[in-house]
Amino acid sequence: MSGSGCTRKKTGHGSSSAARDCSPNTSGGHKWFTRVCAAAVIAATLIEIGPRYPVMDEAARQELQRARAELEAEAPPGAPAAAKPRT
Repeated sequence: MSGSGCTRKKTGHGSSSAARDCSPNTSGGHKWFTRVCAAAVIAATLIEIGPRYPVMDEAARQELQRARAELEAEAPPGAPAAAKPRT
């Protein structure tokens, strides 16, 4: 990031310290600018680490279905049915 005193610096542990470097040199309380910089740091970090949903193998999926059926069998009569699982 660049401009208006907002620079991206890497620290030794891989995180960005841009948030503290983002506030303008005025005392007018420009919270919006700091929030924009913080959002940019968060977005850049998420892109960098590339989070993914975990992939469940078939054995784990079957175990969860078995546990769900067991819990539903314990439900009192008239209890609302759970939503159908995604496949």
